[in-house]
Amino acid sequence: MIIQTDIGKINVLEQAITTIVSGVVRLESGIILLSTGAVDSLIKHVSGKKMHKGVSVTFSNSKLIIELRIVVTYGVKIHYVSRELQSSIFEAVNHMTGIAPNQIHIRIEGIKR
Repeated sequence: MIIQTDIGKINVLEQAITTIVSGVVRLESGIILLSTGAVDSLIKHVSGKKMHKGVSVTFSNSKLIIELRIVVTYGVKIHYVSRELQSSIFEAVNHMTGIAPNQIHIRIEGIKR
């Protein structure tokens, strides 16, 4: 996504957003980011979306859309940790890039004991 300033342009790449999101997920308890290369490759093949470590970032029509595929730890309140994760991702991405995500979608792929 390109941000125009008074003295030039700032280009924030999808990979930078992915790194921020991955860092936030690592800090959250009860969540395991789905990060197998085989799964990412399969998702790209089936859906056409680029995934990296379970994270997909899309810039479309000046909107930032973040999608995550995660596994949660058995016993956590899924709705609670998912909402907290959305909030933490929004704050981190907005703070570090100046870009407010328009949508943050979380897909729970499983539960691990």
